[in-house]
Order: sequence, then C-alpha cells, then structure tokens
Amino acid sequence: MEEIQIEKFQKKDICKIIELFYRTIESVNNQDYTKDQILAWQGKEHEAKRKREWSDKLRSSQTYLARNSKNQLVGFLEFTQLNELNLFFVHHDYQRKGIGKQLFLFLMKELKKKSSEKITANVSITARPFFESLGFISIKEQVVQLNGQEFINYKMEKSLNKH
Repeated sequence: MEEIQIEKFQKKDICKIIELFYRTIESVNNQDYTKDQILAWQGKEHEAKRKREWSDKLRSSQTYLARNSKNQLVGFLEFTQLNELNLFFVHHDYQRKGIGKQLFLFLMKELKKKSSEKITANVSITARPFFESLGFISIKEQVVQLNGQEFINYKMEKSLNKH
C-alpha cells in the first residue's frame, strides 16, 4: 500500500487538482464514457471559470488532498456540510494502490467526529464498483446533462452506523 499524507486544500493547489481531474477522466473513465462525454465532463473550454468556481467551492467545503512520499498530489476528495461527497479522484497512475481507501477512511473519521448518520455521492459508472467495495449502496440510476451531453451516474449512500 502506497503511503500518503493527507492535508487540507490550499488555494495554491487548484491547478494541480484540476490537472489531476482532467487526466484521470481521460485515462480511466474513457472505458465507460464516449470521447464526446469525456470532453463535456472535462469542460476544458471553461477552464478559467472552473478554476475560479472550484477554488471557491473547495475552500468553502471540506477538501482534503493526498500526497505521496515525493510530495506529489495523488488524490483528493471534497464533501459538503450535508455529507455529500462531490469530488473524489485518485491520479490514474496511483489507482489500485490503496490511496482511495486511505482517503475514504480519513473521511469516515471526520464524519464520525460530527456524529453523521450517512454519506451520499453521485457516482460515475467507472467508480461504482469502488464505492460498492466501500459499503455504499445504489439508491437510483440517474441521467444527468452536462455541457450538452447525457451521462448515467448513480445516487449512492453509505450508512455510518454500520461497519
């Protein structure tokens, strides 16, 4: 298992976070989504806007970064005060090395401090098996529109009262 350090988001990290997001979608999600869907999901033509919006969003929510022993950003997650996991990405070169699980276990500790009862997430087709391995259950299949493309994802939740 790859050793990581987990830290809170800082504004200086926004460009590296967005780059990790782009590369992961290109390299991993392309098995379940078309090229047009990938381009719409990335929304690179709106990159300046995304940088501003994400910087504000990530500062106003709970956002944590995972760094490896070389201090490289290898993953991140973002969740709201309502226990909605909005963003959860691990760099494509570091998947299946325990980083996502370590980030998630960190998140569970944070949520238990708040005596939270459950966590929810809108999960891609690609990420669904990973979330199921963490104990999430699928509530419903959803069809969402983004930048002119239709996507299937899943509303999932995990009870925090069960182990």
